[in-house]
Amino acid sequence: MKNNISNLVRMLWFKRGDSQFIKLIKLICWALVIIAAAYPTTQADIVVQYLLCLTIIFMLAWSLFKHFKRAWISVLIVIIGVGAVTFVSEKYLNKIGDLASYRLLYPQNNRNTASKQLIVKILSEQTSTKIDQVVDGDTVVIDVNGSKISVRLIGMDTPEVLDPRKPVQCFGREASDKGKELLSHQTVRLEYDPIEGDWDKYDRLLRYVFLPDGTLYNEWMIANGYAHEYTYFSQKYKYQSQFKSAQSDAKSKQLGFWSPSTCSGNTTQSQK
Repeated sequence: MKNNISNLVRMLWFKRGDSQFIKLIKLICWALVIIAAAYPTTQADIVVQYLLCLTIIFMLAWSLFKHFKRAWISVLIVIIGVGAVTFVSEKYLNKIGDLASYRLLYPQNNRNTASKQLIVKILSEQTSTKIDQVVDGDTVVIDVNGSKISVRLIGMDTPEVLDPRKPVQCFGREASDKGKELLSHQTVRLEYDPIEGDWDKYDRLLRYVFLPDGTLYNEWMIANGYAHEYTYFSQKYKYQSQFKSAQSDAKSKQLGFWSPSTCSGNTTQSQK
C-alpha cells in the first residue's frame, strides 16, 4: 500500500524531463487534490475526485503505452478504470443527495425567536403559499422571503425513504411519489393549529395543507393508504377525529399499504 502511494506521488511529482503537456496534466491533478481536500463530503467534492481519478487513469494508460508499446493494454486500463470510478462516484453522489434531503427533514436551523415570529407573520398575511420542494410524503419546503422553510404536515406520517439510519420502509417510495405528484410546485393554503403550535423541536413549521381544489392533503393521504394517522404524545389536534376515521376506512378497504399485496399495514418492514 505504501509503495503504491509513493509511486503515485512520484508519478504526479514534477520532473526535469517532463514535457509541457505532462506538466500541465500534473498541475491539474494537484489542483484537483487541493480542491477535493478543501471541500469534503459534498457533491462538488465527489465530482472533483472523479475527475482526478480519470486524469490519473489516463496518465497511467499513457505511461503503460509508452513502456509496452501495446495500445490494447492502455485501452483496457481506461475502460476498466473509467467504469469502476463512474460506478463508485454515482453511489457516493446518490448517498450525498439522500443526506441533503434528510437535512431538510430535520433541519435544526436554530432560528432565533424573532426570525420565527417574522416567518409566521409573513405567512399569516398570505392567503396562499407555493410549494418549493416536496421532500417526502409528509414534509415539504416553502420559500419565505428567500428563506427555505421545512414544513412538517400535522397528523400524518408516511413511511421513511430518506433516513440514512434506516432502510427504505414498505410503501415509502409510493407515498413519496404520490406526495410529489399532488404537491410539487402547487400553490396551496397552509392552516395553523393552535394546539400543535407553529414549530416542532427540529425547527420545522407545523401546518395542514389544502390543495388548490380545497382537498385537505393530510387527510387524503391517510384516507388512501399512503400515510398513517399520527398523534404526537397523545396530543389532540384539530382534525384528529376525522383523520382517525379516514384511517379506519382505508384499513377496512385495504387501500395503499393496508393491502395484503403491499405491507398489510406494517410499513416498518423494508421496501419490497
